Amino acid sequence: MAHALARRVAADTVLTDDGTLGCEGNHRRAWKWLADHAGGRGWCVVLEDDAQPISRFRDELDAALAVTPSPVVGLYLPRERPRYAQDRIAQAVVRVGDASWITAPRTWSAVGIAILGDLVPDLVQHLDRDRDRNRPIDEAIANWTVARGRAVAYTWPSLVDHADVQPVVGQRVDRQPRDRPRRAWRVGHRKEWTSEVVAMT
Repeated sequence: MAHALARRVAADTVLTDDGTLGCEGNHRRAWKWLADHAGGRGWCVVLEDDAQPISRFRDELDAALAVTPSPVVGLYLPRERPRYAQDRIAQAVVRVGDASWITAPRTWSAVGIAILGDLVPDLVQHLDRDRDRNRPIDEAIANWTVARGRAVAYTWPSLVDHADVQPVVGQRVDRQPRDRPRRAWRVGHRKEWTSEVVAMT
């Protein structure tokens, strides 16, 4: 699955788990690899292997990142989880109109995230200091965005969806059942990306 995704998006590298890291550990390894190899230049993007990117993903991503209002970008706005955030997300979706972005104070999913390269070493240091090595990675990154006061700009529409398949890891860290499909609110292309934003209230 990971290698097919890598071919589809022309990924620069693929980091697969040998079974010893788990989802959270492999995410941490991916961000560390980017901190070590990106040299603080440009954008660093991590996609999970069950991400379903739109066609012409790289072109659309480049156009979006050229006008993003934040150095932290969510490429997937989740529709079912976390449940506590869905009312606020729904209110923003109603107001979004033709805006290209919905901004929020935190990440709610790690299916697809882009972070400006010069911030990635700080993210990695934050993840390294986290005593809970099993904390879901979206929560760990959210703790970093909140601690640094950085809004997360979610692309509207999402540029990736989430394949609704059984997780690779048999036991989920959060032990929460997945009884509803994991999907984005809306997925697709835009004729034009702008910096117009709807802030989540």
